[in-house]
Amino acid sequence: MDKPILFFDGDCALCNRSVLFILKHERTASMNFASLQSNFALRRFPDVDFPDSLVFAEADQVFVKSKAVFKLLKHLKGWPTLFKVFSFLPTAFLDSIYDFVARHRKNIFGHSTYCGLTSTVNRDRFADLKP
Repeated sequence: MDKPILFFDGDCALCNRSVLFILKHERTASMNFASLQSNFALRRFPDVDFPDSLVFAEADQVFVKSKAVFKLLKHLKGWPTLFKVFSFLPTAFLDSIYDFVARHRKNIFGHSTYCGLTSTVNRDRFADLKP
């Protein structure tokens, strides 16, 4: 089975910082990463647009927004796993909070390019950077 892949907005500073946070708190090197703007993501999802969503692909399933977050939490260790306690809340409610943050994230946290991530981590973990 292929490793799960976390697709993120490569133009978003919050998203890029989130990837660094995940790399720091993951249990094992169990997932890969790719920006949603990459050719890799466009090939994987040719007919789907995920403009303001984290996308987590695992075992031939695709999860977005709050469902992606809860799937991702299973791969982390330490205090971030405490957020699992919110999984009992309705998805519609959690997604409305997610959508609010997503709509305002670039205004609050700014824009960024994720190329800076690769200087401190193993490039082979970023699916869209593989030759």
